[in-house]
Amino acid sequence: MTQKDIRKELKISEAKVSLILTQLESEGRIKKIKKGRGNIVILNKN
Repeated sequence: MTQKDIRKELKISEAKVSLILTQLESEGRIKKIKKGRGNIVILNKN
């Protein structure tokens, strides 16, 4: 799923989504892959 899609679904600001995803990535729960000007978000299997 793209970061933009997540923002649309949650109806929160782009900055807040970015902060949340950065935290989740640092915890190892997700992986962000840069694609063009956006990010693809992938859930990690734990």
